[in-house]
Amino acid sequence: MSEHNITVDGGSSVRLKTAGKYCDRDIVVTSTGGKEDVTEEINDYTAKLATLEGAIGELEAELEGKASVGEYEVYEGSYKVTPSVSSQSLGTANKLMQSDVLVEGIPYAEVTNNFGGKTVTIA
Repeated sequence: MSEHNITVDGGSSVRLKTAGKYCDRDIVVTSTGGKEDVTEEINDYTAKLATLEGAIGELEAELEGKASVGEYEVYEGSYKVTPSVSSQSLGTANKLMQSDVLVEGIPYAEVTNNFGGKTVTIA
């Protein structure tokens, strides 16, 4: 936990730059009474900020690693597909995939013909 010491003279104010870090805006502390009152108020804010920083640090540590996706059936089918003239379905809906699906290139053969061109055969 970090320690913050801030001093505010009577009749002045201090802005704690917290916006965008852990708060939605900066904290502004204005002196209205004696120096002790303001120092106590600032110490209260900085203690809350330090507690928030610690809590966020703990959450970040917990979020590292693998995420749980709940109860899903694992996809057991093929992860490799060769295009064909008829439609194909892998049956992956609502299933947990272990890797990417590889769609292979369209199998074809290319040969030179008697007219100076090429003949392509798609298998």
